[in-house]
This record gives sequence, C-alpha cells and structure tokens, in this order.
Amino acid sequence: MRTVSTKAEFRHFLEQLIQTERLPVVAVSIPAGGTGTPPFPIERFEAEIGEGAHVWLLDHEATFWLTDELGKRLSVYSGWVRVYPSDPAWRAEERRAPLLQARPDPNRWLRAAVEAVLDVAYRDGYRPDVASTETTVREVVTVSGVLTATQVLVTTRGRRQAAMRTHHLWPGLPAERLVRPGQEFSGSIGSSAMLAEFVPEVPRQNVAARVRDFVGDGIVTLARATRVCSSRVELLVHPEYAVSVDDADVDLPTLVRPDEVVTIEIVPIDGSLVTTFSSDEPAPAMSVLPGGPPWLVREASEPEDVASAAAEDDERTLTSSEAWLYEEVERLEQQVRSLEAENRRLRRLERERSRISIPKVYDDPVAQLRLELHLAYLSRVK
Repeated sequence: MRTVSTKAEFRHFLEQLIQTERLPVVAVSIPAGGTGTPPFPIERFEAEIGEGAHVWLLDHEATFWLTDELGKRLSVYSGWVRVYPSDPAWRAEERRAPLLQARPDPNRWLRAAVEAVLDVAYRDGYRPDVASTETTVREVVTVSGVLTATQVLVTTRGRRQAAMRTHHLWPGLPAERLVRPGQEFSGSIGSSAMLAEFVPEVPRQNVAARVRDFVGDGIVTLARATRVCSSRVELLVHPEYAVSVDDADVDLPTLVRPDEVVTIEIVPIDGSLVTTFSSDEPAPAMSVLPGGPPWLVREASEPEDVASAAAEDDERTLTSSEAWLYEEVERLEQQVRSLEAENRRLRRLERERSRISIPKVYDDPVAQLRLELHLAYLSRVK
C-alpha cells in the first residue's frame, strides 16, 4: 500500500493510473473530518486481495486533485473506494471502474470492497498460484466453513486444514454464495507447515442441463436482470444461463433495472423455458456449482445504513467552504441512494400488480391458446 498526501505522491499515483500494462489500481479515500484512518481495516483488505491489485490510500485533499485530473464522474469520493481496471476503457465508460459507497458497518464495507477488487482483477486476467517454492500434492478436501468474503477453510481426508480462495472457482461472487460446509473439491495443496493454500479445480458441469433439472415442471425463483430493453428483459438464472421476459405492451424499464434481483416464474413448454415475473414466494435460487448454496438472495434495502451514514456526515468537522460543498454533494448523493432504495421497492410492487402478457411462442393460434391456458392454470393451482 502507498499513501497519497502530497503533490509529489499524487504524481506517482497518477503515473501508475494512466499505465495500461499494470494490475488494477485501488484508490481508498480517507474520510474527511475523521481520524485520518481508512474506512475499514486496510491490512485485512490487502491480505484478502493478495497480489491482485495496487492499493493507494488517498487523503481527503488528494481526492480533489484526482477530481481536477479526471473529472467528478471518474474520481473517488471522500471515504469511498474506486477500482480502476488495467483496461483503459474505463475512461470512456466509468461503470467499468466500480465506485463503492461508504457503509456504516466496516465488515460489510470491507467485504464489498474485496469482492469488487477481485472481480476486476480476475476480469483483467489475474490468477494467483500456489507459491512455486512449495511442493504440492493432489487432494480431495471438504469445506469446513467460511473464513472471509473470499476464503474458506477446507479439510483433507487426512484431517489436515488449508485455506481456499473461492475466486479460483468463480470470480466476483462472495464465498458464502459459492460454497457451503460439506461440499467437496479436488485440487492441489501446498506443503507449508502453517495453514497451507488449497487451489481447487473448477468442477465440470453442464449448465443447461442443470437449469432444466432445477426448473423441473415449473418453478418460482430469483434471477438477476442483465439487459433491459423496452419490450424484453434478459435475466440470469445462473451466471452462465439467461432466460427472458418479453412483453411489447409494457414499458419494462419501469419495472426492472440492470443488475436488479427479481422474482420470476419459469415453466417448460415444448422444449422452451417460458418466463414471467411473479409475486409468489420464490424458491431458493440455483447454485453456481453443484452442491453449493443459492447464488442469489433477496436484495435488502439499506435505508437504515444510509441514515446512519448521513448521521456520520453531520458529525464531520468542515474545514473550508470547498470541503463543505464537497460534503454537501455527498449528502445529496446519499439521499439519492435512499430514494433509489424506495424506487426498488415500488418497482417490485408494480411488477406484482402488472400483468405481464404471455409471450407469443406459436404461430398456430390453437397452440398459442393452449400455452396461455396452461400458464394460467399453473399460476393459479399450487
């Protein structure tokens, strides 16, 4: 980790940031008016991301310098974190450089930051290996429990314990959404006398076949919206399998947003999976890997967190008119996040009230009518 509190240090930071042959750069901003410490335990943060990124700790004034260089949309706010990928496309599309808002709970904040950093790092091609100085052996291990957002404890058949980084299995998802106690993996384990590292092999799977087994005769479950158009929403039932809700009579962007987790009903009809929104209680989502936990859970609104964060802002000591304006912008942005949480709640209610029409699957009107009657029956008979 390197710090940025002077103009000279900022120039070094900027030189690394504009390079393309580099690891992702993580800008961690120290909150204004606080104790001058990072918003979460920085040592734990560095330990969890390993060698996957360069970490820079920016003081409050350095965030202004960064805004002067990159503009507000590509900078980092006071007390927040931003991850800049090695791919320079983030300059034209800021969504590629995820900006993580502050959270009152340091543990949740740390976990969210680690997940975002490792997601970007793995997309950039980072793959940590067991140290080359270690002798490795083949083992089958069982997951004993979750250690952190990205690591789990595993036990060999000889009762030896080791740590496994779950991003070897699937980057961008927290450990608790990938593996569960009792799940088995094959792979290589180092010979370290301390807690060794276990590197798993990704289990082979036929995702399409697993989805069809999961759906069965029909299921109400959770999916993540990946693409939203005026008459179509594509949703991920599994990170590698998409279904869609189609309706030309409804403005679908008013009902769902990209990356939103929604409840859907999937019914197999003549070899196709017909999908509609649902207001019923969903069954647990599908697992990413066979035998794992649901990869999606209901999104929790965060009005209390936002209120707590706003309360913390009110207690900050403002040192200049410029800092006051900066903090006022952050306060307004927190209000926007609170309104967005309310907006998500209202969209969910609207999805439950709206009748999403049955998509046209068949040109034969009799076959289409049979489909509509079938779906109407399934939606009413439990």
